[in-house]
Amino acid sequence: MKSFNLTKKKKVWLSAFALLALILLAIVINIQLNQPEHMSADYVGLWKSRWHEENKDWLYPLKNICLVILAVLAGSGLMIAFSKSERWK
Repeated sequence: MKSFNLTKKKKVWLSAFALLALILLAIVINIQLNQPEHMSADYVGLWKSRWHEENKDWLYPLKNICLVILAVLAGSGLMIAFSKSERWK
């Protein structure tokens, strides 16, 4: 297996991307876990479900935007890790 020669600059950028990806992933998981499927009287009483139901107009598109950003971060991270450009040295 090929070993990575990661410079300090690459390590810093990859760490920043990983931290940002973890934050976005936490947002996506939170939205997905609290997304109401079947609204019933008992379920509406939960504060998270009610908040998610009231804000679904912007909350669910936010989940999709976060997923796209995660994909871009993953691609950028791979480009940085495999880059042999002078910019990353």
